[in-house]
Amino acid sequence: MKKTFLFAGLAAGLMFPFSIQAQDAAPAPAAPAVETPAPAETVPVPAAEAPAPAVATPAAPSAEAAPAPAAPLTQAKLFAVLPKEFCVTPDAFAHAPWGDMLLSCPNYADPAMPRIILSISPQNDIRLWGVFPSNPSYQISTEPGKFSALSGPMGMEFGPDGNLYVIDNPGWYADPFSGDANFPYGRVLRIIVKDKRPVGAEVVAFNLSHPNDVKIKDGWIYVSHSMLAKDGDAVISAVYRFPLNARNVKVGNTVNDPEIIATFRTTKIPYGIDGICFGNSGELYVGNFGDGTIDKITFDKDGKASQPELFAQGPEMLTNDGIFYDKENGHIYACDFSRNAILDIDEKGKIRVIAQNGDTDGLDGSLDQPASVTLRGKQLIISNFDNVPGEPHVNSGHDEHCTLSVIDLEGIIK
Repeated sequence: MKKTFLFAGLAAGLMFPFSIQAQDAAPAPAAPAVETPAPAETVPVPAAEAPAPAVATPAAPSAEAAPAPAAPLTQAKLFAVLPKEFCVTPDAFAHAPWGDMLLSCPNYADPAMPRIILSISPQNDIRLWGVFPSNPSYQISTEPGKFSALSGPMGMEFGPDGNLYVIDNPGWYADPFSGDANFPYGRVLRIIVKDKRPVGAEVVAFNLSHPNDVKIKDGWIYVSHSMLAKDGDAVISAVYRFPLNARNVKVGNTVNDPEIIATFRTTKIPYGIDGICFGNSGELYVGNFGDGTIDKITFDKDGKASQPELFAQGPEMLTNDGIFYDKENGHIYACDFSRNAILDIDEKGKIRVIAQNGDTDGLDGSLDQPASVTLRGKQLIISNFDNVPGEPHVNSGHDEHCTLSVIDLEGIIK
């Protein structure tokens, strides 16, 4: 079957397809299209069944030195093998108002590939939703004399305005502490959505060296910044907060930025906070990747953030990447990126291992460096990042195919 694209050129250097057939199609450059061909039938990818900021200091004992946890409750199964023509590094999920899930694909495993966002329908049809707008501060040489401005879509969430807020982190490749004058700083973007389609983009904030996740609450945009500064051997990270209607805010990218509501100190693995999520009472949970902890921040009636308090830590959790709050039972589901594990953390901070496995290519559904987890019905859907090999991670190398895993919670988590 012939595989066909349909693109529409948009403002801000965007190019978004209305439909796509993934197999046998070459990646498209991240630039506006000139022509708009006729629509084509979409062939889905089949899915398998299945004020001054507060400061948080690390707690002891070391999760890294602790023994491995007890046997997991179940094992992950295959949800989908992603089309390698378009996704070699999946990252974060966002639930769309119309019922689809969106998946950001920064494609860090191949710097020359366009950065994309996929859509996953309730029937598990997977389609290309959009090619992410280029970041002008990031230039990769793909061949002598030619350059391509790229980007790095990571955390995403829809706002009450119906638009999609996305972290752009092109600096994931580079060392933010190198002093490189050409370091590619990241952004927070607002993708304007009309009739379920992206039609433009606006910059909310820029000049962030390593933004990671984004959540929206009560008219504010909350952003995790994983590698803001260094203090000796410790990494300093932070949570930033911007008004929902913010435009073109240039942050100073220092611990003194007025947009910061809390900073965190990481001493074990040199990577700071990562996933964030809100609880039913408005509390903010913040995952400290490198220290393997989750902190909790509360807010007073004026919106002032409290001192972060340790909420969860234990030998079951070496690191945590994406985290997701289950509004029905008050539990948090966390991705232990380094141990290939998905964790359940109850409302009191008790940790259980839901699923865990060793090094794998993920084609049987096994976890392959889980980066993001979301809940659909009673199933957890997990993206497998599969791009950071070596200690302390179980993962030994990047595999040819990227996968999504699924875990059925029925009878396992109340």
